[in-house]
Amino acid sequence: MKIIGVDNYNRENVSDILIAENITNEYLGNKMVEVLNYGRLLTKDEKEKIFHKINLISDTYYKLETNNYKLYEFVY
Repeated sequence: MKIIGVDNYNRENVSDILIAENITNEYLGNKMVEVLNYGRLLTKDEKEKIFHKINLISDTYYKLETNNYKLYEFVY
């Protein structure tokens, strides 16, 4: 599995960013993504209140993907 950063606003002129790869534990990978997106681990109550998992602080949203995921690269 790998952690990638994608554009939070889904703009086509922004390439994906590879943050980490070869993550063997999906549970820990999801925890790392949560910290990257929200700055800390969320409580169970906070997770239930988030309807749209959007990182409101940054232009980048981090997510866990499989190893065969192809990064999007914008070409000028």
